[in-house]
Amino acid sequence: MDGIAIHYDGQAGLASLPIVGTVAAGAAQYTLADPATCVEIMTGAVLPVGADTVVRYEDIQIEDGKATIQVPIKQG
Repeated sequence: MDGIAIHYDGQAGLASLPIVGTVAAGAAQYTLADPATCVEIMTGAVLPVGADTVVRYEDIQIEDGKATIQVPIKQG
């Protein structure tokens, strides 16, 4: 799924997270070192170490290098 990969903390709905990278299909596995950030992720990419949830592009707004989650989300 195309979107952002995050570390779900139970309060991710409406969060605004800095985007620290992009992970494409076929790329080496990325590590999300800071759970207060996110990475853009493309369909077929390996979920980054430290991330456990993907939020689809339709449910976020990207502006000034930050992704703001627009809907309540669940882990996974």
